[in-house]
Amino acid sequence: MKSKHERFFGLVRPDDSLKPHTEVIKQFTATKPTVKPIPSYAKISITGKDCYSKELFNELPKLYKSFLPRKEVAQ
Repeated sequence: MKSKHERFFGLVRPDDSLKPHTEVIKQFTATKPTVKPIPSYAKISITGKDCYSKELFNELPKLYKSFLPRKEVAQ
């Protein structure tokens, strides 16, 4: 109720007409894209619950430092 900007998210306008970016999403989904598995160098040991933790902010530099060497080896 207090986040007025959120009233305009989504694919459909209040009058039920489709927003322009709906066509882009339709075209993309028509290609039947597949999701590839996460490369091993990009996996981290954070659970979904941890993502909402205030402590995660402090963990990000450590996670990023551990990610960089693994990415370089994979390339």
